[in-house]
Amino acid sequence: MDIPRCGDHVFHRPTEETWVVAWCEGDDLAWCGWPNGMARTSDCELVHRASEAEHRASVRRVADVNDSRGPRVRRLYAAALAGQCSNWHVPAQDGVPESVPLFRGCSGERRLY
Repeated sequence: MDIPRCGDHVFHRPTEETWVVAWCEGDDLAWCGWPNGMARTSDCELVHRASEAEHRASVRRVADVNDSRGPRVRRLYAAALAGQCSNWHVPAQDGVPESVPLFRGCSGERRLY
């Protein structure tokens, strides 16, 4: 299996759900959205590889999350962040292509987290 990365989509076999990946390291994988959580990478199947632009945009969004996912994404995907922004407080829709399937908030806004 290809190693998933931030912005990729995986099918989680035990729950039969498709998730957007926040980060993946070894056999640990965290998903985007709420509630946050982790699963085993070995329980997942990569179903969509994010383009480089989608990956960088996803990394920027998740890096700004105020829970355990933000610091891990900043550490794992530092190269994707290099030169992308001057701080971590980037507006949620800034630069995210319409093709990136994001979660919809209560008011219909597109949000990754």
